[in-house]
Amino acid sequence: MKKVQSIGMFGALLAAVIFVCSAWVSAGPSSVKEGIYFLQARHSGKYVSVKNAGQENGSILWQWDFHGKAQQQFEFKSAGGGYFYIKAVHSGKYVSVKDAAKENGVTVWQWDFHGKAQQQFALEPAEGNAYYIKARHSGKYLSIKDAGKANEAILWQWEFHGKAQQQFELVALLPNGSSSNGGSITIANDFKPAIPGGKVGCGPGTFYDPIDGGTCWTCPFDYKRTVFSVKSDKACERAAYERFSKATRHARGSGLLGTDCAGGQFWDPNGYCYSCPEGYNRTTYPVTSDKACSKRVHADYTAASPAAAAKKCEGDSFLDIGTKECWTCPPGYKRTVFSVTGDKACEKITLKSN
Repeated sequence: MKKVQSIGMFGALLAAVIFVCSAWVSAGPSSVKEGIYFLQARHSGKYVSVKNAGQENGSILWQWDFHGKAQQQFEFKSAGGGYFYIKAVHSGKYVSVKDAAKENGVTVWQWDFHGKAQQQFALEPAEGNAYYIKARHSGKYLSIKDAGKANEAILWQWEFHGKAQQQFELVALLPNGSSSNGGSITIANDFKPAIPGGKVGCGPGTFYDPIDGGTCWTCPFDYKRTVFSVKSDKACERAAYERFSKATRHARGSGLLGTDCAGGQFWDPNGYCYSCPEGYNRTTYPVTSDKACSKRVHADYTAASPAAAAKKCEGDSFLDIGTKECWTCPPGYKRTVFSVTGDKACEKITLKSN
């Protein structure tokens, strides 16, 4: 059941680490300071984030593991009457309920500021240090879809039920790591190496394709894999190339100047007439070389042949293309952009408050 209560300054500071020197703003039955916050979904421990750090209107909000980048930071600004505008720091756009719709299940996304009621939200205290976030235009509450706990579970509005997927903790990080109650908050990054798990993929002379759960294929000799589907008639390509040939020498040139040759032949300053094979043309190479004549062979496509099922990574392991090995990160750690063989292959990011 929803609890409606007022909290003092001490209670508010326990609910979130907040910016110093900002004025108190009434937000419904609670009091929260304006400032920039991370929003942690209470049921999952994940953080509200703008999908893929999108900059455009209509980029949806979902939950994701904490990384602390700007797409997880939201500035709360007073809208008057106890309501807030919520601005995505990375894009400058504002949290808004899609198309001002009032029914359950409507997506929450970002949009250019217009200040209408679908961009205004009240904060109501929940149990502990969390808040319910109510959309002014509909009276419904922001909620993680179906109480999902995985990354990419979207944010939508739903009628109030008070469960943990409608509760969000507000955590704000100050530039100097301090807060107005003398505490501090820091982002802790801990790195560890990845753990190798053996070679995977396909054997020599074959290539891997993720189709059918991971399969191995081959292209005919002198053909290479293309960007087309591995099951298409253009899966393999032999690139266009120039084929060379010798010229055939015939009799010496005739005529007054000794430069006349029979049809289909050409004269060379050495005094003889020559011809190229059918379809070939004379090149700039010497007439006696192996490249005296050439023709253009156009690109050719053909199908690939299935070889075998690929050996795949299992469980929480992941495939590294460079090493062609399966790797895993220690429990609680995620893969980074650093080399899989380095000391920073895996990372755990946590918020620590004192």
